Amino acid sequence: MKKESMIFACMLALIIAFAGCASITIRAGKYSPSQSVSSQSIKPQNDSEWVVYTDADNKLHKSKADGTEDEIILNEAVLTPCKADEWVYYFANLDEIDKIKMDGSQQTKVCDTSAMQALNANSAITAEYKDGYIRYKLIQLREVGDESPNTVTYYRLDIKQGKITLADS
Repeated sequence: MKKESMIFACMLALIIAFAGCASITIRAGKYSPSQSVSSQSIKPQNDSEWVVYTDADNKLHKSKADGTEDEIILNEAVLTPCKADEWVYYFANLDEIDKIKMDGSQQTKVCDTSAMQALNANSAITAEYKDGYIRYKLIQLREVGDESPNTVTYYRLDIKQGKITLADS
C-alpha cells in the first residue's frame, strides 16, 4: 500500500509539473487551451499569441493560443516549461534548468538547481514569468493518509543573471 501511495503521489506531481505556464489538456497528443491538466488553473500569458506545453511523452511543443500551428520545439523529455520573452525555460531534469528559443535553436543550460533545496521527486512544480523573473512554486506532496500540510516553497530565477534565490510567497 505504501508503494502504491508513493507511485500515486509521483504521478500526481508529474501531472501538475507538466502543466507549466499554460493551461492544457493532453489527449492522444492533442492540445486544448481551455482546460487544465491539474486542479490548479495556469493560464497562458496574455501578451503572447504562443503557448508552450508538453505532450504525453513530455516533448516540448508550441502552438498558437487557439491550438493551431502546433509543432515540437524540443524532442526530449522536459518538465515545467515556461515562456519568457523569446525563450522557453524548463527543467531538463531535477538537477538543472535549461532554455531554448521558440524556434528550437540555441538550447542552453541556464543554471543548476542546487539552490532549490526543497526540490525533490515528490515536488509538484509550477512556473510563472513576470518582470524578468520566473517564479517557481514547489509543493511537497504527502503520502495518502499523511494529514500534515503540504509544504510550499517559492523560488525565483533571475533570467538575466541565471541565478535562483528563495522568494517570498
